[in-house]
Amino acid sequence: MSDRDDPIRVVIAEDDALLRGCLGELLGEEPDFAVLGTAADGEEAVRLAKRLRPDLLLLDLDLPVLGGVEVARAVRAAAPETRVVVVTAYATARNVQSLVEIGVAGFLAKAKVASFGEFVAGLRAAHAGEVCLQAAVLELLVPPSGSPGPAAPTARDLDVLRLAAAGCSDKEIARRLGMRPSTVRTHLTKLFRRYGAHSKAALLLLAQERGWLGPAPR
Repeated sequence: MSDRDDPIRVVIAEDDALLRGCLGELLGEEPDFAVLGTAADGEEAVRLAKRLRPDLLLLDLDLPVLGGVEVARAVRAAAPETRVVVVTAYATARNVQSLVEIGVAGFLAKAKVASFGEFVAGLRAAHAGEVCLQAAVLELLVPPSGSPGPAAPTARDLDVLRLAAAGCSDKEIARRLGMRPSTVRTHLTKLFRRYGAHSKAALLLLAQERGWLGPAPR
């Protein structure tokens, strides 16, 4: 395999286990990406970046032990060949300015992971040397006025989502909720279309970001 055909080597630093797992699963399905490792806190992220020297570090800002800005600064100093892409649900003007000065490769919004084509295109652009300061980050800071967005999920939708997040199969969800497996799939298909998610992992990631995943129904 030539250098040009080598996969984009990625480390994911995210403290939320569900988000970390979904993002790793989604990237693992892309033939031009290789997930080398994941970190649940900032110190672990720095250790992995120094040891594995990935092409990209996908960095959450709100990490325990060592925060995202400190991680970006440490990785840029110790492994300058690693391009840092901030993946965040929120940011502040101060953080953005600090991270730009440190030399991060860009910002991607977690909410956009559900539209995975756009998200992964941003990662490819960052790997190619472009700086991706995407408009999605500004949308998180200042939501567009007059844009109501899609309707919220129903109570039954949420029951299906929470059981799916707990690892239940469609058949098990149907048994526990007293419905047919085909009805479970109808709920999920409706949610995929409504929120632009291309897979169950992407849908669960979006649900986690929006705070929909409470305790699964018994």
